[in-house]
Amino acid sequence: MTAGDPIVRVEGLVRHYRLPRESLFRPAPVSHALNGVDLTVAPGQSLGIVGESGCGKSTLARLVMALDRPTAGRVEVLGQDLGAMDGRSLRAHRRHFQMVFQDPYGSLDPRQKVRRIVAEPLDAVPDMASDPPARQARVAEVLEAVGLRPTDMDKYPHEFSGGQRQRIAIARALVTRPQVIVADEPVSALDVSVQAQVLNLMLDLQAEFGLTYILISHDLAVVEYVCPQVAVMYLGRVVEQAAAADIFRRPAHPYTQALLAAVPNRTARSGGAGGRRRRAVLQGGAGGAMAMAPGCSFADRCPRAEDRCRIERPALRPVAGESGHLAACHFATEVQGVPGTGAAAGEIASG
Repeated sequence: MTAGDPIVRVEGLVRHYRLPRESLFRPAPVSHALNGVDLTVAPGQSLGIVGESGCGKSTLARLVMALDRPTAGRVEVLGQDLGAMDGRSLRAHRRHFQMVFQDPYGSLDPRQKVRRIVAEPLDAVPDMASDPPARQARVAEVLEAVGLRPTDMDKYPHEFSGGQRQRIAIARALVTRPQVIVADEPVSALDVSVQAQVLNLMLDLQAEFGLTYILISHDLAVVEYVCPQVAVMYLGRVVEQAAAADIFRRPAHPYTQALLAAVPNRTARSGGAGGRRRRAVLQGGAGGAMAMAPGCSFADRCPRAEDRCRIERPALRPVAGESGHLAACHFATEVQGVPGTGAAAGEIASG
């Protein structure tokens, strides 16, 4: 990896899952979880991944973390192709990229004390694996970094609140001093006030340690608050990618417009100057990952769809007049966005 290279690179990533055979006379059905995803993340930046349930966000996170193997394509972290590494090399390399899971209680072993939970990733760090004093000092350091006390090392997960447990999960991710953290819905299980605390903590840690985040969330306000870059996924593909300001103010893809139009508008609810937001109502169902249509996967729900959309799959290409703004839509150059869209990041900041 050289200066200027992305710290994470995803190229043509495909993941299909063969489901249990329904009968002896039929081929086993296949779920198309990912269907050719290309992404890059620059060092020290944050990329938000958004989309409805079943679009492939968590599958993408698992592949970036090498918790699963792709059907096709490649994932590079710090210039290393994860798919080409053997188990020992991958274990050693994993210290540079860690994950924060969605459920702060389910991701922590209830039978272990915080001391052991946070220190466990250090088993993969050669100079720390057999040095108990150094391990304890590192655990105390990261607990303090996330706002907990060193004395909390001797407690069990059930002795903490939900927000504190997520801080423990973040401390565990930080203990190897990684450069990349993948966070899959890190605040969805928390109260709104606690969400604000955890998100502000993540931003503070990024500024202090130069972390790179890949943040997966259903909550568009969370993504807008944390991530300067956003990618929108639909049925296993990225349909739009751009700077957060462009995505939330000038969405080019009809699916992105519908997502943003569904965000509750605090100004409209209170009768403020923002007025009532025009809601984009999608027709039909979301389809599924079992059979992939030859054209645009969004064609059956899109109000702008034409015959071409059901035959020719649109490539992810630049939107005219928008630097760095990509959209997989045949009419992206004609779409002007939806007035009043944009997630209320201020609500997160204020708690």
